[in-house]
Amino acid sequence: MRGRLLESSAVLGLDACGHYFFREGGSRDDGLYGALYMLGILGDERTLAELRQSVEPIFSTPELRLPSSVLNFYVVRDRLHTAFPGAEESNIDGTRLMLEDGVILARESSTEAVVSLRIEGFSSRGYSELVTRCLASLPEANNILLGQIGELAALVPSVS
Repeated sequence: MRGRLLESSAVLGLDACGHYFFREGGSRDDGLYGALYMLGILGDERTLAELRQSVEPIFSTPELRLPSSVLNFYVVRDRLHTAFPGAEESNIDGTRLMLEDGVILARESSTEAVVSLRIEGFSSRGYSELVTRCLASLPEANNILLGQIGELAALVPSVS
């Protein structure tokens, strides 16, 4: 993340593990700097709750972990390509499909025999559609994936 932040001249880089890299802070992942940065944004004019309300929600699955014995990474990748033709794609550390409604990330674990999958939607409707299409493309994994999605599965129409 740090390298990508510097390469793209971004102001802030975030990852799903909770790391925050600030260009201003020398691209360090530093919790104290992050806290002070937030206090500077808030100032005396608004609360953190007010700032949070100004940010659009992102609907996201937790990290879904699919045993490679059920479907290996290459099968998952190929099926997602088929399910989402024309998606903008990045193949850095797995496959990331960027779509109008959200983002799908699939990657092979380097430490375990699992395929990691994350689905993010920019709206409830978009999230629901992306999850539904992913599940339809991976029918052998539906029970495993829906079990991990948990209560968020209520947003997703049933897949037959």
